[in-house]
Amino acid sequence: MKKQNLLTVFDENVWLSMVDYLTVHQDGKVEFTFLDGSKTELKC
Repeated sequence: MKKQNLLTVFDENVWLSMVDYLTVHQDGKVEFTFLDGSKTELKC
């Protein structure tokens, strides 16, 4: 298996192929919902 390089700059095509939508809450929490239905959050 060939080793692949990590992304070092933002790639809009990668973003759009993975992220469905973001939810920004009043407390500053940002919730990412991915196309497969999984979620993760970022607390600011």
